[in-house]
Amino acid sequence: MALINQFICDKGAPMQREWARRGGVVLGKTSLGLAAACAVVWLVGLYPLVQFPQESIQVDVYPNRVEVTGEYEYRNPLPLPVRQGFSIPLPADAVHPLPVRLSLAQRAPAVKPIPTGYWLGRHRFDLAFAGDERIRVRLCYEQYCPDNDARYILTTTRAWRHPLQRGTYRLVPHGVRIVASNYALAARPAAGQGALGFEREHFWPEQDWRFAWEINPSERNLDYARR
Repeated sequence: MALINQFICDKGAPMQREWARRGGVVLGKTSLGLAAACAVVWLVGLYPLVQFPQESIQVDVYPNRVEVTGEYEYRNPLPLPVRQGFSIPLPADAVHPLPVRLSLAQRAPAVKPIPTGYWLGRHRFDLAFAGDERIRVRLCYEQYCPDNDARYILTTTRAWRHPLQRGTYRLVPHGVRIVASNYALAARPAAGQGALGFEREHFWPEQDWRFAWEINPSERNLDYARR
């Protein structure tokens, strides 16, 4: 957003100087205040300049935890370069602790790690887009699930003000059997043995994805090391 603000301010400066020459009021303080407000909105990711057309989520389900891998695509629809701030919503409650081993990386057009910060109760990051550029990001995290259930947050998609063009969601069980999901599931053998999932187009989710599993008796006492 900083580059967009600079573009606007550069265009407005001659007009402000003309007002000053004619004895008008220079709106310097107002402009500074507006720029500061825009900067805060950008930093916390409240207003999206870029678009969020699709995501692909895989949840590997183990007896006592889940490992989530999300692929997210963002697009700058403008012909100008922009920088967009993002926040990462993570599921946590009295039973489910905050996820751990969080990692974030850009997968296209270049492959590189993305640094994150923690501010106002959320992990945050920003991306610099060229004009009309698409960037694909991968997020990974692990969460302990003592009651054999978990949640993936979908409802924050509504903050983008447009539905997802496409969303793909998969559960891959490891020593467990999926027994419940608030979204209807179908077999997804390409994702792994016993994998289940669902897909949506023009997706405007009104509820998060909740699912639960049972531990296979033969696996109940095994200690699953992180793969």
